[in-house]
Amino acid sequence: MKKILSVFLVLLIVSGCGAKKGDDDKIIKVTATALPHAEILKQVVEPLKNEGYTLEINVVDDYKIPNTLLDDGTIDANYFQHIPYLSDFNKQANSDLQWALKVHYEPIAIYAGKKDTLDAVKEGDTVLVPDDPTNLPRALSLLEELGWIELTGEKLRLKDIAVNHYNLDIKEIQADNITPLIDDADYAIINGNYALAADITQRGLQAESISQEKVDEIVNVIAVRKDDLESDKTKALIKAFSDPKVKTFIEEKYAPSVISTLD
Repeated sequence: MKKILSVFLVLLIVSGCGAKKGDDDKIIKVTATALPHAEILKQVVEPLKNEGYTLEINVVDDYKIPNTLLDDGTIDANYFQHIPYLSDFNKQANSDLQWALKVHYEPIAIYAGKKDTLDAVKEGDTVLVPDDPTNLPRALSLLEELGWIELTGEKLRLKDIAVNHYNLDIKEIQADNITPLIDDADYAIINGNYALAADITQRGLQAESISQEKVDEIVNVIAVRKDDLESDKTKALIKAFSDPKVKTFIEEKYAPSVISTLD
């Protein structure tokens, strides 16, 4: 995942406007990115209210902010990242944040650019792919699944393409910058969250096939401080996500760009 240059967009207090100072033990502060995370969080407002808690959602579009705020104790939890990103932050910041709940994953998919069907692929077509080490291998595996390329055992970088059947012009682009360029390419491989934000999910042609092992790796999680894994707030938040309405919302609103992993 890449940093998106920004700061706080808005502090959104979605319920409990009557909360008083001194009631912080009944306020759960969660930082999230806008789509789909903040929208999903809104679905747990009422379940938390039933447990006596007010949910405050801080909406950001800078991936560095949520873990920093969690690490310094400003917030109680965050929801924006997968486990490898969390692990990397812990390593870089000498921190020990922990995931508390697996909520959803976002398959990458190939989207129509200038061509609206996979059958239209021709010699020399341009395909945009994310350039980061998490998503580039997934993009290359999808192209191999389509039968457009063949990979060596590594499947990590463009140099691992052993056979390029259509002599595709595969361009590495920062993941969050692909959607603005989609109409200049024949095809583009895009993460689900960016497709949602750009409102282009209807242009999806085929999603990646994902093993359970890969789902466990890329699933987006609720993260908390290690000392708060068993706190009342964390337990209440996890319980709120078990409300069937949350999973139904994800399935009806976002599938197949977002897939729930909730029970």
